[in-house]
Amino acid sequence: MSPSRPRVLLAPDKFKGSASAGAVADALADGLERAAPHVVVTRRPIADGGDGTVAVLLEAGYRPVIVTAADVLGSARETTVATKGQRAVVELASTCGMAQLGLRREPLRSTSLGLGLAVQAVIAAGYRDIVVGLGGSASTDGGLGMLTALGARGIDADGAEVTPDGAGLLRLVDLDVSRLCIPRSVSLRMACDVDAPLHGPRGAAEVFAPQKGASRDLLAEMDAALFRLGRILEHRCGIDPSRLPGAGAAGGVAGAAAAALGAVIIRGAEFVLAATDFDAALDDADLVITGEGSWDRQSAMGKGPGVVVRRAREAAVPVVVVAGQIEPGSLDDVGSAMAVSLVDAAGSADRAISDVLPLLRRAGCTVGRALPGLMAGSRPA
Repeated sequence: MSPSRPRVLLAPDKFKGSASAGAVADALADGLERAAPHVVVTRRPIADGGDGTVAVLLEAGYRPVIVTAADVLGSARETTVATKGQRAVVELASTCGMAQLGLRREPLRSTSLGLGLAVQAVIAAGYRDIVVGLGGSASTDGGLGMLTALGARGIDADGAEVTPDGAGLLRLVDLDVSRLCIPRSVSLRMACDVDAPLHGPRGAAEVFAPQKGASRDLLAEMDAALFRLGRILEHRCGIDPSRLPGAGAAGGVAGAAAAALGAVIIRGAEFVLAATDFDAALDDADLVITGEGSWDRQSAMGKGPGVVVRRAREAAVPVVVVAGQIEPGSLDDVGSAMAVSLVDAAGSADRAISDVLPLLRRAGCTVGRALPGLMAGSRPA
């Protein structure tokens, strides 16, 4: 550590609904540099496969490519893909994510069709290392829309083709995969931050479909349909997605991709940290600041900021958590050197959201003034 020039690594996630990860990092840096002009700041905004993943990668030097896909209800729309060499990173949230619906929820009409179209487009453009960020899904269609876009056909009990959405999944009894084809040269990875199984009490329907607008009665139908889908995929593709951790991510998209397309399910945060050279920046840091809009007990369990905290602790670098709000007791086992809640500073959640950037600058100032004490126990140079 250099006492005269402390090195601070800023690795926040987005504050959902109020500030991107990049904007959070910039505001914190502004406050830090005001309070401690001698500080050396390195920015590494993070994501875990959800909305904001492409933006973070573009900040890290990836190149934007615009492709035509479809929105959450199947209408044509363009989306931006992050590319580097042979790699293309597609973000489900920006093609067919929940944010597109606003306050509406369409559990039966929502589809993953747009994701499949985006994957098809980047394959056609010549990309061979494809990573899909799965967070922010609006649908519980078991990946039926995605598979349809890539050549599959869902069949109902009368032999008719079903719609590629949640309603179609409920009617599905078989899947024609004869025209479903991903070139052997393509590597497909599904990046997520959950271990949810395809179906069951912890599955895609029971845990996530309520926030997508599904009623209690509809949840039971969806869960039964996802169970059938698992059996169909095992019969037609030889892989039972029900046995795969994370298969329930994005309403079952992860499981469908693994069984039918040979995709590998990976941790989104781990991928993004590797793609942005986080470890190299950590090696040169005296202090790390991370955080997100709402820090709770799930934050330390696979989400981006939790992975940052774990890696910093392993490297004996002190960590500060800055969050919009912090659930009581959620930092007890984290080992943070300091925590700053914007809600506590603002006096209300509404003001914490409306004044997020000024409050983040103030949080940066607070950390800057506390730097000597925070780094007292950091690793030696």
